[in-house]
Amino acid sequence: MPSTHPAARRRGPGADGFPGIAAICRAYGVNASLLGGGDADEAAATAEEAVELARRSGMPTAIVLTLNSLAMSLVERDPVRARAVLGESLDRTIGMGEDLWGGLLTACMVAGRLRDWELTRTLVARSLYFDRWFMAPLQIAICLAECARAFADDRPEVAGALLGASYVAFQRAAPGPNNASATGSGSNFVLGHLHETADLVAAALGDQQMRELRTSGANMSMDEAVAHALANIDPKILRGPIPASTS
Repeated sequence: MPSTHPAARRRGPGADGFPGIAAICRAYGVNASLLGGGDADEAAATAEEAVELARRSGMPTAIVLTLNSLAMSLVERDPVRARAVLGESLDRTIGMGEDLWGGLLTACMVAGRLRDWELTRTLVARSLYFDRWFMAPLQIAICLAECARAFADDRPEVAGALLGASYVAFQRAAPGPNNASATGSGSNFVLGHLHETADLVAAALGDQQMRELRTSGANMSMDEAVAHALANIDPKILRGPIPASTS
């Protein structure tokens, strides 16, 4: 029977029983809040609790995922700490091997929010390397979006094709007539990066070529889009440790 002691109630769900699972659930909630434009301070407070639960559980996946959520919530108010938290996550992710590949997706979102595009490319490459076996549209869409923005400044022709492929992947992840939120930016920083990419590609190559590249990307299958992204990323970054900052 769960404890009814007031202190136990204050600790909240997950303090007893399955703290690792509770931590992961809280991390997902933090990520959803931040992607929806929620309050970063509130998200950070929840993420701190999630990390505490995860550490108590000793569950490697829970620790990595909650660290990523905490880093994501800290980017705007404390980017230095955000990088340090991300660094611990990456050390744990790479050190534990392929079992923690799921942490790479949220890690690449943190790197994108930090606007560290070299690190973003590295994390996207590693995430796509594993994701290609599962091809979950939403995961692929996020990776392609962040990869497109990471290429936009110096490889606009690559970014343009990935831009189109990412939009299609988002639409596959939210099919039907009510999928406008899948491609409208709002407060979603990942989708905001797609709009930045379109502007940067158009500025570099012109509107006509941007549209042509976007169309070519939209006509790719997800497998072709993943292969295209990986073909333009140095394969050397698929191995070895990942520094928390490559800036």
